[in-house]
Amino acid sequence: MSKVLRPPQPRPDQRSPNSFKSPTCHGKYSFDNAPEDLEKIARGFISAINRRVLSSAAAEWQPISPNFRASFDQEPDLNLNREEYLRWLAKITSMNPSHVIRVMDVATYVDTETRRAEVWMTGTTSDAVHEDLVHQCVKVLEFAFSQEHGWLCVRYKRMRGPLGAEAVF
Repeated sequence: MSKVLRPPQPRPDQRSPNSFKSPTCHGKYSFDNAPEDLEKIARGFISAINRRVLSSAAAEWQPISPNFRASFDQEPDLNLNREEYLRWLAKITSMNPSHVIRVMDVATYVDTETRRAEVWMTGTTSDAVHEDLVHQCVKVLEFAFSQEHGWLCVRYKRMRGPLGAEAVF
């Protein structure tokens, strides 16, 4: 079984709008580039949220599967598809115009046999109600690869707090 694992890579969380596109799928894809490609897509999602680009038609949101689901540890009844997730983000950011997500570390795990991957991001998020309050959080993005579509995000999980990752195990 072939696996690629990259340790956390601290980098600035602002990227140009063209950097989040899924890699070209025509021809043979090199999974050696997968960690960097996946990190660009994941950081593209964060950059889009911070810039309030929340339309499903935007390029930043194209690498999301039609079967995408978003879930949150402190709101277990929420299990949102892409459109619902973007509406939820629009509501959160309109309630708190200073809302921002800061990425501290990124770790990517790629299973080349199953063509699945996870991107783990740690960082901070400003509170939706109390703008001076900042939450630590762990965000996990699950991806699947196909020749036709490239890498598509199939699942997003958010865990808040310094022990948020315990919700995963």
